[in-house]
Amino acid sequence: MDELKLLLGERPPEWAIAIIPLLAFMESCAGIGLFISGILLLTVATLLHSQNFADPTLMAGLAFFGAALGDQTGFLVGRLYGGNIWNIQFLKRRSSSKEKFEKLMIQNAPWAIFIGRFIPAVRSITPILAGLANITAKRFLAYDLVACSFWAFGLYLLVVGLGSISYLSFLNF
Repeated sequence: MDELKLLLGERPPEWAIAIIPLLAFMESCAGIGLFISGILLLTVATLLHSQNFADPTLMAGLAFFGAALGDQTGFLVGRLYGGNIWNIQFLKRRSSSKEKFEKLMIQNAPWAIFIGRFIPAVRSITPILAGLANITAKRFLAYDLVACSFWAFGLYLLVVGLGSISYLSFLNF
């Protein structure tokens, strides 16, 4: 604990709040999201809140912005590089499934995007799949903003709930 105090000083630096949208972006961004866990965002946000350094409403809003931006990046990757992705040898052999996949994704886009936002293993892949399935950008944006809103509200509830637990009192800076 003393090492943390040495690193951060008496209080976390003012720029620490900027970590929230960055972590939300990284966990939902194409490719990077497979290696960045959402628990890291939750931990940082909870620590910032428990030390009364950042308002959980502000952090939820920043996380919403970062997550939506990461999802849009993934969607663009799927849309722009979809042709190249379908040319991967593994997928070439299953080209007959492409039409089935696109039809299934378009029919179930709202639920796929919404539920995909809450499942860490597929959070960064769902937007790519939506781009691959040629879902319109307008439809994806609408579904994604709703999903990110619910996700950010869930983050808010977790941060407030976990931040109020007394076991975090040992972290008093």
